[in-house]
Amino acid sequence: MAGTERVSEGDTEFINRGREVADSVDKIGDRFTGLQHIASGGLGDVYVGYDESIGRLVALKLLKPHLVTSAEAQQRFLNECSVTGLLEHPAIVPVYDSGVTDEGRPYYAMRLLDGQTLQEEISNLHAIRSDDFHKRQRSLI
Repeated sequence: MAGTERVSEGDTEFINRGREVADSVDKIGDRFTGLQHIASGGLGDVYVGYDESIGRLVALKLLKPHLVTSAEAQQRFLNECSVTGLLEHPAIVPVYDSGVTDEGRPYYAMRLLDGQTLQEEISNLHAIRSDDFHKRQRSLI
């Protein structure tokens, strides 16, 4: 489902499942609700959430809870948000909004994309190269 599509009736189950998040993030203010954890990185956790004001699913990246007290981590996260928000290119996900949760966690909202993670894409690329290598090797025998 593309991030710009409106949520349909079938998506309500998905949104409700998002309320069962391991670190108890349920919503951000009144705007982003039904958060479901989908990924983690070095600085942040990524969730799918429902944007109540626009009526669509979005990706939300939040600074990890244990990094909230680190000024360096907060600055790196905010720099990431600012730089990403300034860039405009078809291959770069647009930033829709940013802010700070009631718990003090900086966040930013982005377009939700379907597809594979970068790691999955890299693994697929290596698998393709490996298959090609073995095919070429067999043709030489």
